[in-house]
Amino acid sequence: MTDGTEHPDAATTPAPPAATPAPPAATPALPAAGPPRPTVPGQARQQPALSGGAAPPSQRALSQPPPLQPPPPQSPPSPSAEPDWAALAERNAAGLRRRRRLRTGGIAAALCLLMAGAGLLGSRQAATGPGEGPAGPGGPTAELPALLADHSGRNTVVLAPAAHVQEVPGGHVLRLAGTPESFARAADQPVDVGRGFTVSAWVYSDAPTGSRAVVSQGDGPAYSFELGRTDVAGRPAWSFRVRTAEPVPGAADEGATVQVAAEGAATAGTWALLTASYDAGPHTVALYLDGRPAASAPVPGIWPAPGPLQLGRSRQHGDWGGPWSGAIGRVMLWDQALDPAQVAALGGAAGTLTARPTASWLVD
Repeated sequence: MTDGTEHPDAATTPAPPAATPAPPAATPALPAAGPPRPTVPGQARQQPALSGGAAPPSQRALSQPPPLQPPPPQSPPSPSAEPDWAALAERNAAGLRRRRRLRTGGIAAALCLLMAGAGLLGSRQAATGPGEGPAGPGGPTAELPALLADHSGRNTVVLAPAAHVQEVPGGHVLRLAGTPESFARAADQPVDVGRGFTVSAWVYSDAPTGSRAVVSQGDGPAYSFELGRTDVAGRPAWSFRVRTAEPVPGAADEGATVQVAAEGAATAGTWALLTASYDAGPHTVALYLDGRPAASAPVPGIWPAPGPLQLGRSRQHGDWGGPWSGAIGRVMLWDQALDPAQVAALGGAAGTLTARPTASWLVD
């Protein structure tokens, strides 16, 4: 549609009025809505329903526009007229200002995009940590470690990649595969070996032979204490071992060790309750099997090895050893030596254990 100024010759004669159109036909009803589209949980948007089953608003009837009227005749400008230099200058200045604004806005937008990209890259690097990014295009991304919370809320345990929590009748256990990547460790030392303490756990071994560690403490040259299984006279037995002095590099035993063991009991294919204690008063260590005393021995003291508590492995000769193969459950620590009656209560005997553990895991 033109306004009549583009072809003045054609606009000199007015166009005849257009015939009045026939009234529009009734607007056809909209088809019924089909089945709702599937939505992603948490991202569906609630659509307002029409009250009373009302139909959507009808379309407005189109009215015929009035006939165009020709504009009044205008005389063309005189060729000798002087241009309006002030107006031209103002238009030119306005164009320059507009181009500057566009150029400045484009630069600012580009800087914002660059800063946002750098921030996103930094956040991804901070989330993965050094050396934990994807292995390449389409490569696997680093996963956050699984955590095992302490019931007291103070000592969280980190699970290695091959360590898993498994549900069993009556609770949950830590399932370990007996490999170097199947263990768990605490963030610090929940056991003060300079004072009395008790450590207890339900264990199940599916490895018939070999030395295996259930609970130990230390990640330096050796452990402070180790509860688990070892060979005694060529046969596996439940044991509790402590180091009484710092290991000496090159020495035959690399430090003095005291061990108490429960011999003759099955150590594979069955559940066992292992409890060990250190009484700092008389300087004695004791081992209990299924709530009953098994063995005890005097010690001059326990060497405070550096490093946190470990589940399923033990530090020996400056390296890791004794990987546990099986399950570990109801791990509990006390900052005192429990007496035989209290340990019997752990095994289900008559009596009530009033001493609260200072740390515990997998206690349902």
